[in-house]
Parts: sequence; C-alpha cells; structure tokens
Amino acid sequence: MMTGSRPGALLVLYDPTCAWCRHCRTWLESQPSWIELGFLPADSDQARELAGHLPLMDELIVLGNDGSAWVGDDAFLICLWATRGYRPWARQLARTRLRSVARRLFAAVSSRRSRLSTDADQDPCQGRPCQHDPGHAAPQT
Repeated sequence: MMTGSRPGALLVLYDPTCAWCRHCRTWLESQPSWIELGFLPADSDQARELAGHLPLMDELIVLGNDGSAWVGDDAFLICLWATRGYRPWARQLARTRLRSVARRLFAAVSSRRSRLSTDADQDPCQGRPCQHDPGHAAPQT
C-alpha cells in the first residue's frame, strides 16, 4: 500500500450522485486524521484534469499531493491509513495475508453501492455531519 514517499495530504475523489459515497465522505470527514484530507466530486472538471486517465465514477480514487494515486481497495486502505483511529486496521489489512480480505470487503461494498445508497438516503442528516444521537430521545419541551 504505502511505498516510497508518504503524502502530506490526500484528495478523495468520490461519486457525488451516490448517497452511499456521500455518506462515506461525511464519515471520513468526521474522523480525526494524521494528514489533511480533501474531497472532490469525481465528475468535476478538476477531477478530470487531475485524474482523467483513471476510472472516475467507477472506482474510489485517492490522489496524494506527492503524485501518488490509489484506486479501488488500495484507495479504501489509504483512506483508513490517513485516520487516527483506523491506521492500525489499514496496516493489518494491507499485509499479504489479509490483503485478500480487504479486497473482498471493498468489492462487496462497491458492488452493493446502489442498495447502500437507498439505505443512506434514509439519513435524516442528508449527508451533513449528523447532530442526531440515536441512543437518546429528544428532550421534551
């Protein structure tokens, strides 16, 4: 997964038409991270300019400020690697023994984006950082 230089910032290209992708972006934005994370709709002119040679809108793509690029399950792992809470998981999943598990997990989620989007569309926060606490009822006034 990580070879050579390490990027100081990552740019995550996501499908803005996919509710699941927007939900994942919101989740990733809420995670404390070791490095700066930026987000860019994969169907934007800027994304085509930066990564038009990659499968935009078909795969998760992450670009490093050092010129690195990750696609698919590699992009999933680099997103986890960037976070403070999930870097150990990323390291474990990137190991040869567990790499196939990460690949299958990412493929399973990716192939169900449509169904997951339907579920994510039920989100009352509409892709914004959630202010709801499902474990507690709203105060009575």
